[in-house]
Amino acid sequence: MKLISRYNRFNLPVMILTFLITGIFSYWLIRQVLQNELDKSLRRVQGRIREYTRVHNALPPINSFDDLGVAFEKTDKDNPVAVFRTTQKLIPEQHEEHISRELVSSLRVNGQSYKLTITSPLEGTKHMTRVILVLTTATIFLVILLSFLFNRYVLSKLWKPFYESLRLAGQFKISRPEPIVFPDTQIDEFNFMIDHLRLATAKGAEDYQILKEFTENASHEIQTPLAIIRSKLDLLIQDPQLTEKHVETLKSAYRAIKKLSRLNQSLLLMTKIDNRQFEDKTAIDLQGKVEEKLVEFQELWQANHIEVDSTLTNVEILANQELVDILLNNLLSNATRHNSINGRIAIELQPHRLSIRNTGNGSSLNQARVFKRFYKKEQHSDHNGLGLSIIKQICDVSDIIPAYQFTGDMHDFILSW
Repeated sequence: MKLISRYNRFNLPVMILTFLITGIFSYWLIRQVLQNELDKSLRRVQGRIREYTRVHNALPPINSFDDLGVAFEKTDKDNPVAVFRTTQKLIPEQHEEHISRELVSSLRVNGQSYKLTITSPLEGTKHMTRVILVLTTATIFLVILLSFLFNRYVLSKLWKPFYESLRLAGQFKISRPEPIVFPDTQIDEFNFMIDHLRLATAKGAEDYQILKEFTENASHEIQTPLAIIRSKLDLLIQDPQLTEKHVETLKSAYRAIKKLSRLNQSLLLMTKIDNRQFEDKTAIDLQGKVEEKLVEFQELWQANHIEVDSTLTNVEILANQELVDILLNNLLSNATRHNSINGRIAIELQPHRLSIRNTGNGSSLNQARVFKRFYKKEQHSDHNGLGLSIIKQICDVSDIIPAYQFTGDMHDFILSW
């Protein structure tokens, strides 16, 4: 879940609850204020009536007070305390009862006590309260909607440099240390993150370059001593005075030197690929290349009683000639080396796909590590574990996607472009 979605998940309920509580309180407060204003109006009418009776010593005419309802009722009790109450009163003009506000007090005229009741309808106040409530609710809804849209737009725009920086950092390849052009931002936290990303990528590229140069130099330096050791071992093995035990010991050393030489050649090849020494790309007849390899491997497959089936179509790809040759050699050598006697190899070439399948020992390779350097299914194998890694590296520089599957008893290496 994105940060903005999580923020809205918490922010919107809080805003709605806050506005709901505020709306209810506003409705009650407005109603109370309007009711208090009406009560003050009733008290003013009461004061005018008292003033009229004091001056004229008689009750005022009722029809002089417009919408107000004024009633005088003789009584034997004096109630000096005025009482406000809310009642239902029939409005003759509308033939229905409306909520009204009453002020009940006592009045004395010419020695006679009267119960004074002043009534005023609350319908005007009620309608005004409703209008205010509707306006308040509409305003609250509009504020929530605008706040949601504003936050979504503003937060998306504010966080854009963050996601863009992470995208650029994710596309950074340590083997191709091109400088990253991060977006400009005025947010201090994002600038802090970008500075660290820039420092980390630059440091990683520098360390990788140093390691690559060391590997290349070491491989070149090792190559000459290895050639000298192999030539010396060749001479020693041919010495007729050696015993059989000595010969076996020298053969063991020779195999170790040969393995070390293959490892050195693989490292040199990977270093050359990293250094972009195979940048020249030409249109390659992939069908013809595969057919050439079928001829080259035919004797080896016959010696191991391996049955080969091939289905090839006319395909042309844009790649480096030498790398494609190495790629096919590694794939077919891998399918042969890890096959079984009387096994099978199936080669299928389609317009955008090459599949090489071979029988194996019945168990899948680790798909997460199969193209990693020095990965070997059997740790004590004589192989250096760089063959599939070289395949992956060649695919990367050739815009080819490698994949591995295991179906039934068949290991399937697939190249897609």
